[in-house]
Amino acid sequence: MHDLGPRNLGAFDGARYVAILLEQGRLELHRLCMRWARGHRADADDLLAEASLRALRATRRVAAPLENPIGWLATIVRNVARDRLRAPRRAQWAHAAAQTWCASAPDALESIVTKELLTRAAAELRRLPATQRRSLLARAAGDDYASIAAILGTSPQNARKLVQSARSTLRGRLGLGAPRLQAT
Repeated sequence: MHDLGPRNLGAFDGARYVAILLEQGRLELHRLCMRWARGHRADADDLLAEASLRALRATRRVAAPLENPIGWLATIVRNVARDRLRAPRRAQWAHAAAQTWCASAPDALESIVTKELLTRAAAELRRLPATQRRSLLARAAGDDYASIAAILGTSPQNARKLVQSARSTLRGRLGLGAPRLQAT
């Protein structure tokens, strides 16, 4: 058997220390796992294996010999066992959440698509020539063609053409196709 006191470790090696702890406490930890697994040997072996892995992963946090190493390992076993006992409940919750999300998916999907389209539209709007962009934004703000023409220093017909050209360019770049005809 190894003496786990700090005097025999020299430069402290957390991984070696935890491996020795697991070796020395194996019987006691296995008995504890058997209690948590309600006597099922295979489940107890699985619990002990997973607890050992977690303990070995935790070696970075073990900077010095522990005051109660078996208690530390027993806590890891308890946490693993509780995680396993809670897993079916968590799976039910995840299933219920997935069903809820699926029921609202059209709304969620629609908002994602709308947000993506708006982001793309803003990017494409910045790529338009300055006169087309200004005319389209002014028209979207509710200005008539005469006031747009006054802002740009051009005729109302040219302002109308700039707005139409900007709309057409944006539709093409965004893949929206031709405008829909509306019945009057």
